[in-house]
Amino acid sequence: MKCPKDSQYELCADTCSTTCASLTTPQKCSHCQEGCECVDGFAFDAGTCKPFGKCGCVADGRYYKSGEAVVREDCTENCTCVDGVFSCEQTQCTAEQVCDIRGGVRNCYQLDPCEAKKCREKERCVTNGTNVQCVAESKATCWVMGDPHYRSFDGKLFSFQGSCIYTLVQTTGLDDTLTPFSIETETKMENLHRGSYLKTATISIEGVKIVVVYQDPGTVVVDGSTFKLPLTLKSGKIRITQKSYQGFINTDFGVDIVFDWGEVLQVTVPSSYHNNLEGMCGTYNGDQADDFSMPDSTPLTDLTKWAEAWSLPESNSTCWHSCQGQCPVCTAEDEALYKQKDYCGEIGEKNGAFSACHAKVLPGKLLDDCLYNMCIHDGDQGMLCRVMTNYAKICQINSAEISKQWLKTLDC
Repeated sequence: MKCPKDSQYELCADTCSTTCASLTTPQKCSHCQEGCECVDGFAFDAGTCKPFGKCGCVADGRYYKSGEAVVREDCTENCTCVDGVFSCEQTQCTAEQVCDIRGGVRNCYQLDPCEAKKCREKERCVTNGTNVQCVAESKATCWVMGDPHYRSFDGKLFSFQGSCIYTLVQTTGLDDTLTPFSIETETKMENLHRGSYLKTATISIEGVKIVVVYQDPGTVVVDGSTFKLPLTLKSGKIRITQKSYQGFINTDFGVDIVFDWGEVLQVTVPSSYHNNLEGMCGTYNGDQADDFSMPDSTPLTDLTKWAEAWSLPESNSTCWHSCQGQCPVCTAEDEALYKQKDYCGEIGEKNGAFSACHAKVLPGKLLDDCLYNMCIHDGDQGMLCRVMTNYAKICQINSAEISKQWLKTLDC
């Protein structure tokens, strides 16, 4: 019998206790047999005899090369394979670590700091390794335009021509860790016009009262004093700027407001405020069905009663929330006329000037609003241009590129 290198023939060879594996887990054959046995200082491994120093180790069914380290026994031992035997020292995971097996390797792994961070319903946790914070998953937008037409945070579209001061949006106070804010809008009947329009918007944030006076561009009133833009308040927490005909109020907690000193106001909030808002912008809970909820959360179907509930009590003596006399209506003939392309029909044209905006600002309800305006103003050309201009502004505020062809088409 020819034996491999570093082994010798034995009539009664021990082939069990002279393997590399037996150095880690001692083994004993039940009986000897004729064969080859490694010489002293060597052990069998994969059919050859290796010096003990080149033997690996076996733990938990896994083979480790000589010199390779492994964490064992619920991370209480840090072991190194030396001469086929593990040499171990005591260890333990820190409070910021957890003992786990990942990718087949047991070790102390850093705890995910987000596991201990409690975020709000519509937030997610982010970390850069040292700082941990909750960030909003998305944003929602509410806007008011024209005489006036509304879009709630949940996307409900409606029109209401009351003349009063109304709570457009305010925090409910249920989550006192959110920065509170409120916005009140004043609408008044215009001279020579039927329908009411935005006159002021009062924004209360961080203990500051900012009033946007419509038809007074380039300025805002802060705590009773008039300022030209740009303006920074509360050490940079509130920034008020102007670009072209648009004014911007940006806050460090994510609430942003865009206005035009004309007939448009848009409020954007981060989803951190989900289910924590109320007012004429709705409940912001993902359900349009309860947007017409009273201050006590009672749902209503009567638009006039609902809006009246959100009017400021001190302004009610000079308010009206419904038509004074008989409400104007559109006849079938008028509706057919004003749906044509040279009137309101331009809004919904698939290849028209506003087509690029359709995905961001749905045209359906706005077309209805336009028809209503045309009816109560007897198809007035100036009013048509105002309606279209407001739609164009909402499109531009929402980053939709629109063609100016409508100006020529509608003679505006």
